Amino acid sequence: MSVQFSDATYKKFAEVLTHYPTKRAAILEEAAAKFGPDGPSANRSTRFNQLQRLPEERTKIFADLYSRFYAAGEDFDVLLPLYAIDNKSHFTP
Repeated sequence: MSVQFSDATYKKFAEVLTHYPTKRAAILEEAAAKFGPDGPSANRSTRFNQLQRLPEERTKIFADLYSRFYAAGEDFDVLLPLYAIDNKSHFTP
């Protein structure tokens, strides 16, 4: 199981989820910790290489996180506009 994000999508997704104290944010932080203290790279190619260097059981580790993440049921389509409202200065000229 794998979810592919562009670098910009990955960065924004991570930023929005960590901005709100949600179940998904906690799971995202747990997943990021698997990559070490600096977390995964924001660069897709580097992230892929980091993932390949993790132990073979990474499939099991991330399958559980993946399942929990989507079972959390928090609506990203609701969180994204809330984030934009809370951070208006980032979205206005």
